[in-house]
Amino acid sequence: MRAPFIDIRDSYTGLLFLAGLDGEGRQSLLEAVRQARAAGAPKSRAQLLETLVQNTGLPKRSLRAMFGLIEMILRPTIFGRRDRSDAIKSYVKDVEGQIEGVDPVELGEFLTALTKEEPVWASSSKITGLMTNHSRCYRSATVLTDLRPTFEGEGAPDKITAGLVTHTLMISSIGEEPSEFYVALDAADLTALRDKLTRAIQKAETLNNTLTPLNLPIIDE
Repeated sequence: MRAPFIDIRDSYTGLLFLAGLDGEGRQSLLEAVRQARAAGAPKSRAQLLETLVQNTGLPKRSLRAMFGLIEMILRPTIFGRRDRSDAIKSYVKDVEGQIEGVDPVELGEFLTALTKEEPVWASSSKITGLMTNHSRCYRSATVLTDLRPTFEGEGAPDKITAGLVTHTLMISSIGEEPSEFYVALDAADLTALRDKLTRAIQKAETLNNTLTPLNLPIIDE
């Protein structure tokens, strides 16, 4: 399991982006966030991102990095481990002097105003915390397929008598100790794995269809 949409390592990039916005850019972004809140909780973080891009004209990559910053400010405060104002002061101090002409007081007020629109961000932060509350989270996977020949007799390998198709599943994980592990599969194993994945996708669709009439956000990236 992973949460690829938000990468907390982007938080500093997001901070520099917000600090570099002029007054008009900050106001445009804040208004777009407030409009998203008034329209109801977005069904996904990706949908919220697209809405903000369309309504502000700001770069998608920079807005995505902003999500990492909001995540870092809100997640500890949502779970009661840190006061939000302390988190904002810490970030403002980090960026102070990095960009010419940035008023730390105005930046702090802007971050406070953004994070006050908590209904837009809170579900995302809570669910991201749940998604990543594991010792290992899925990062990527690949299946290596190979043909292994068998040779006639014990002498010189001058004749191939058969070929065996083999598969190796490699799964890469992230966590306290990033790791990779490998599993050998045959054709029947591949079919069984495909069926399990297909069933999981179908169950997710059923759950999504159950949540949609309740007007609940579906966080599935």
